[in-house]
Amino acid sequence: MIPIVVTTATLLVSLRETSRADEFVLTSGAKIRGQWLNRQERSSGFYLIETEYGGNLRLDSAAVASVRRPLRGESDYERFAPQARDTVEDQWKLVQWCRQQGLKQQAEEHARRVIEFDPDHAGARRAAGYGYIEGHWVLRHEYLEGKGYVRHQGEWRLPEEIEIRQSRRAIELAQKDWYAKLKLWRLRFASDKAQDALRNVRAIRDPLAIEGVSKLLQSERNRRVRMLYVEVLGQIEGNLATKTLLDFSMTDPDEEVFHACVEQLLPRTTPLVVRQLAQTLKDNSNIRVNRAAHALSQLDEKSVISPLIDALVTTHQHVTPSSGATTTTFASGPQMPSGSLQRSSSEHFTQNDAASQVSQGDGGGVRTYQASNQEVLKALTAMTGVSFGFDQQAWRNWYAVEQRRQQPGSVNTRRSSYLESRL
Repeated sequence: MIPIVVTTATLLVSLRETSRADEFVLTSGAKIRGQWLNRQERSSGFYLIETEYGGNLRLDSAAVASVRRPLRGESDYERFAPQARDTVEDQWKLVQWCRQQGLKQQAEEHARRVIEFDPDHAGARRAAGYGYIEGHWVLRHEYLEGKGYVRHQGEWRLPEEIEIRQSRRAIELAQKDWYAKLKLWRLRFASDKAQDALRNVRAIRDPLAIEGVSKLLQSERNRRVRMLYVEVLGQIEGNLATKTLLDFSMTDPDEEVFHACVEQLLPRTTPLVVRQLAQTLKDNSNIRVNRAAHALSQLDEKSVISPLIDALVTTHQHVTPSSGATTTTFASGPQMPSGSLQRSSSEHFTQNDAASQVSQGDGGGVRTYQASNQEVLKALTAMTGVSFGFDQQAWRNWYAVEQRRQQPGSVNTRRSSYLESRL
């Protein structure tokens, strides 16, 4: 075959002048290129094609395996690339043009041809997939394979990374599957399949169901169903279920759900539970402070006496509106219905109403207030058997004496420690 010699400039101009077309791959393996005329009528059962050589062609859908839109310039390349001269200059210009058009495979082919002419052509080496490593040109994929990397979903990764990704993907799919099942069973609670659905929910022990149970618990309106979801969380072993119960016990607006969560946490008294509840004693919401104290009291965890003393009286901030006459009650955190725990801090504001309420007009801003937390006092009294009210200093004095008394040689009577703390 005699090559057709054309200038590079003529070649590149010609390449820009032709248009893109669709490529139809037939079940026989043959390929046809042209414009897909009935693209918007995919249910018609046939393809109507204007071929690149002129005229229309109708193909039955069963005869077409796939349809793809070639990359911009791909058809132009196939028509005009053979006309390029077999020189370093023209082959390199073809490499550059192919890379601009996104024709990676074709660019690599011409780059390899340039390397045959000039083995030290750095640009061609890089375009062909080489890297200059330790004084030698090495194909990147060979170098990475030698280091233990494998190609996965278009990226080079270590087998361990791939295993982790696949494991995460399997977990995500399992979580989605559980969520779909839980939603279906929830719908069946109001049908003749309610008993089967209830049994299915109560039988859950898989930690991968926790995410779905949590989502439904957050959105559920029916208290009985919400209590069921708390029960399910309590049946699932592991730290994730424990942490989820802790989170709901502190944030759920329903006080009954709070008590149910605490009940489920009782058999799970671990350093994780104690640590998170103790940390919550410092929360900006005195509702959460009192809930944490109540939970610690139920757990009878005496290692947190010092944090409880610090939480007897807490300081909070509240942002008030800047206009309009309003009366603001200082209780930060989620909006919760009134109940014993919700009232536990405001009950001790009767001597100074200004501490709990501020009537304001146009002036707004950040207001600071102190809250005496009743549940904290109850917890301390239950754990120690003594009470100094909300006198934090008295409590600290007593606790210091108690710690000294627990040392070897100390007199171990609560009465004597109480008297010493008052001296």
